[in-house]
Amino acid sequence: MTPKTRTRVRSRSSWIGAIALSLTVAIGAVGCSPDTLAQSTKAVGDESSVDASEIPQAPDPATIEPMSSATSSAEAGGEISTTGDDIPADAVLPAVQSASAEEPAPQSGDQKLGPRAAMTVQTLPGLAKFGADVTGGGCRGYNASWSTIPDRIAANNAGNWCFQGDVLGAAEIQANFTIDGSKDLLWTHTKIPTIGDNTVACSILDARTWKPQTRSRYACKAEWTADKGHGLNPKPKITLYEKPTVVITDQAEAEQLLTEKCSKNEPTCRFISTKQEVKTQDRAHWHVLHSYQNCGPSREENARHKWSKGVEHKLEHKLAGSATLTIGNPEKLALAIEAKYSRAWELEHTYKASIDVPVVWGWASILYGQESNLHVSGSFEIVEEKRIVRINDTSYMLPLSESWTDETNMTYAAEQLHGFAYPVKCPNEDIVPKPDDEKEHDKEREKLLQSAPELPENPTPDWILAHGGMEIELD
Repeated sequence: MTPKTRTRVRSRSSWIGAIALSLTVAIGAVGCSPDTLAQSTKAVGDESSVDASEIPQAPDPATIEPMSSATSSAEAGGEISTTGDDIPADAVLPAVQSASAEEPAPQSGDQKLGPRAAMTVQTLPGLAKFGADVTGGGCRGYNASWSTIPDRIAANNAGNWCFQGDVLGAAEIQANFTIDGSKDLLWTHTKIPTIGDNTVACSILDARTWKPQTRSRYACKAEWTADKGHGLNPKPKITLYEKPTVVITDQAEAEQLLTEKCSKNEPTCRFISTKQEVKTQDRAHWHVLHSYQNCGPSREENARHKWSKGVEHKLEHKLAGSATLTIGNPEKLALAIEAKYSRAWELEHTYKASIDVPVVWGWASILYGQESNLHVSGSFEIVEEKRIVRINDTSYMLPLSESWTDETNMTYAAEQLHGFAYPVKCPNEDIVPKPDDEKEHDKEREKLLQSAPELPENPTPDWILAHGGMEIELD
């Protein structure tokens, strides 16, 4: 008997025309208000979509390290070997648990036509096909939809396909899918030969390198659903699920994880913002930038308070909430928020403060800085190899690096300057002659000196106003 000709279908155009492919991805909505920002869940240090031009041609299946695989002898009674862990009991599984409703009942003689790779891929996130390499033709007796690999598999759904080799050949399928909302690929492979071992394998790959991506929030499981993987129709199945989430409540463990996982070179953290607002410091928290006392040689000429300096604001002084927050890396957290907000998320910045105002003799000029801070609350998520770690209810108070305009078009300066004046007792009080037409404010100064205490080193604005000082207008 002459064996049937084996058909080998390779969709090479899928790789050559990669740039032309339309990738359907679910991009997290990021708006410009605290409410919409709460929906932002993009991975820090990464984008939420994949560009087809970044994905190289698929390598040989033998060069890819599987995350999960199953192998069994094609001979009845052979042993089954598996690699990869079972799906954790607390993993997030696809809602669809049975994906073979359209599969036909076995038909007499079908098995004699050759080995079959009747694959099912059950997925939690949506998938978009990115190329396939197939050996074999469509399976006889199966619904027509099984004769092609679907271009898209919806979230919480399953895709099915079946290809069949001739009696002396093999059915082999390598199918790859982009995972919605990530730059990861789901790689699947199965081979059902007439003679030899049946194999099924899957892995989560970095789309740009085709290397295993252990930092994906998803994992996969390869298994058999018929005959324990034996025979010519073992029905391989791939399940794509989300790793289980563990909430960390222990303070020491949370600090350690943030230290190890949220550094600049570890893009495994994301910050999910639940609320943000800009707040300016109240007067009690203004800080003295510089002060000057005019006790010059002339009571008639005003002196000038001239000062200019870069004032450095460091992040470690701006953290709010639990002690855990002293460990994180807010610079990376900016990437979880729309680009326009990232300018405010700097670890430190230097603000140029300057002043040039007249100062009457016998008075002190005190310059204050009033900072504006961005308050952001939310949670950390850290993706590890086998789990997702969550640290809830964190809060940051960050200094602005430049003027900030919020959603209501209200603008907040990174720092506002305020000037105050207060009378001081000059050491040369009796030496410097008074003018003939002594000015009214000098009489007021002498009156205040008799009742007001001396100016302390770092007075608050409220203290100055309470003891006879006054606010002055800055140019």
